[in-house]
Amino acid sequence: PLREALVQLETEGFITIFHRRGAMANALSPKIIRNVYTIIGALESAALMCSASRMAPEVIDTMEEHTDFMVRCLKEKNFDEYLAHNNDFHKVYIDLSDNEELIHRLDILKQRLYDFPRNYEIVYAWEDAGLAEHREIVRILRTGNFSEAARYLREVHWNYDVQEEFVRQYYAKHLEAVERKKARMRG
Repeated sequence: PLREALVQLETEGFITIFHRRGAMANALSPKIIRNVYTIIGALESAALMCSASRMAPEVIDTMEEHTDFMVRCLKEKNFDEYLAHNNDFHKVYIDLSDNEELIHRLDILKQRLYDFPRNYEIVYAWEDAGLAEHREIVRILRTGNFSEAARYLREVHWNYDVQEEFVRQYYAKHLEAVERKKARMRG
């Protein structure tokens, strides 16, 4: 079962198996990150549109509360809690969509971006920009313009070209470390 799980992880692009030397988490190239951002943007905007009829004011309040928690976590340098609330912000409307396949695909893609391999570097300017984007999403949702909120998710929040500078900063050091480890495993 373990071998099958490792082969599945390799098939999904999470790891590379080195015969008789072990396995290692794969680094993300800018092209892969760009592609994943495009897919997440499309899926999240679709989830938002699917959940529009269930988007009560209390639901939007919950999203705003997660953003407020994120601000506190960032000030306290509690990055794990910050990421948890960031994830919860998005899960509010994603889970409301009731589309299990969409939810599952988004979970895998986000794990690939953020958890596998885990990067503990933080780019505070990116987090500040992300918080401002969350506030804008909440503002738009309060107007009832769900198609505009979905567009904003797709064309700003999950748009690689908009986020590229931050993405490159975030992954640069991590990519270097992963490549050094891979070279050692090969040699």
